Amino acid sequence: MADRVSLDREQLGRLMAIVQELGVGEDLDDILQHVAAAVVDVIGFDAVAVNVVTRSGDLEVRTVVGPPELETLLGGALPQDGWLALLDASEQWGELRFCRSPVLDDSVPHVDPRPDRLSTPAVSPVGLDVEPWQPEFALLVPLWRAPRELLGVISVDLPRTGLTPDFQQRALLELFGTQAAAAIARVHAFDLASGKASLYRAAFVASPAPTLVLDAHLFVTDVNAAFLDLAEALEDEVLGRTLADLVILPGSDIEQTTALDALGVNESTILAEECALRHPRGHAWDRWVQVTARRVDDATTGPNYVCLVGDRTAVRQRMDELRKRAERDDLTGLYLRAAGMNELAARCQPAAADTADPDVHDPAVTQAVLYCDLDGFKQVNDADGHRAGDEVLAAVARCLTAAAEPSDILCRWGGDEFVLIASRTTMGEIVDLANELVSAVRTLAAAAPPGEPVRALGVSVGIAEFTPPADPTAVLEAADAALYRAKTDAHQRVHVHAPLP
Repeated sequence: MADRVSLDREQLGRLMAIVQELGVGEDLDDILQHVAAAVVDVIGFDAVAVNVVTRSGDLEVRTVVGPPELETLLGGALPQDGWLALLDASEQWGELRFCRSPVLDDSVPHVDPRPDRLSTPAVSPVGLDVEPWQPEFALLVPLWRAPRELLGVISVDLPRTGLTPDFQQRALLELFGTQAAAAIARVHAFDLASGKASLYRAAFVASPAPTLVLDAHLFVTDVNAAFLDLAEALEDEVLGRTLADLVILPGSDIEQTTALDALGVNESTILAEECALRHPRGHAWDRWVQVTARRVDDATTGPNYVCLVGDRTAVRQRMDELRKRAERDDLTGLYLRAAGMNELAARCQPAAADTADPDVHDPAVTQAVLYCDLDGFKQVNDADGHRAGDEVLAAVARCLTAAAEPSDILCRWGGDEFVLIASRTTMGEIVDLANELVSAVRTLAAAAPPGEPVRALGVSVGIAEFTPPADPTAVLEAADAALYRAKTDAHQRVHVHAPLP
């Protein structure tokens, strides 16, 4: 049975790279070009229009990518109320909005980008959660500044699959929409900060972007309500504190001061892509922020710094969940082969003295790979079908997990093969672990009703010990060779390969 991964790890990696670029765009148009390129190149839509709020409050089509017909949309505008009405009338797909037959009057910027592009149905089978894309369909990604207040809208069309987006595309669009909104909000906030002092003050106080003003010594001289809400702090708990009192920045205080001193007037830098926000009263919590600083000199006080503190907590949690989904097997919940290979490669390398995990890199500890293969599993599949086989695999995974320790790495290697990367005090304990795995699977099989194919289920285990530095491929080959001997031995289900040189 082939392994299934819900999210494409390559797409996720490419999207994360573009997300990083959103933090360093020179101006709004740079940011919007990155946004449109990500939707086309990574998420898989060939027509994109990005609408951004203007000073009047209307949303203007600022960037388009796709067929030449889309160029006619540039500069078109629609009031906030019009967009809100369109979004309210659409199907809600999480944070996305899907329109099957939007009713658009002449005031709405729109064009039909090559309706013939999707005039024929998709050739590949259509799943239950998708359907053929029609020319009248529209998918919108609202970018919110505040509840019922739009910062922009990304409109996408012409999916390359010819189908409405599946779970993966929707998740990527939602995640990217959050990042795009934060990047656009940041650019808008910096534009306001560089204007006249009176306008800056009004924008600063009312800005939904959490913001601090620091003096030349990095003490907080001003703070807006958005930051106080984010930090759950009172104004007196923030004013007069240093930036390091409020966030845990990477590097030393001297490094941060040097980075700020190097800025020219109106130049900006990202002090932290993601760092922990301290609780004002020292309580433990899980809140993460991005910190960007811009130098805005004052005629009387000299260098000042406007710091935008963007809340990254929800994004971090979603990214952690996406990474977990990309590393785990859907059926068993165990690590996938790629994640196991990465862990084995890390354990095969000598660790630096300041980073060594005492449970893994202690030279007095025995490390080994246990290569496990089920015996009699094919008969279960042949007799009872793949659904029954899946249930058996999930049950075996639970047995192996119960026998393993928290520091062990247990992977589904493919089909009915499992790999356990373990560390114990002696080789005897490793062998005891292997025998425990064999016993656990036998117990599982014995619990089945008489006559059921699963009663013949067993497991063979090949063990290869290794000591860093070692070649992870050679370690696996040694464990595989030991597994072969175990499979062909009618009396001994566990075999140990001779220690690697």
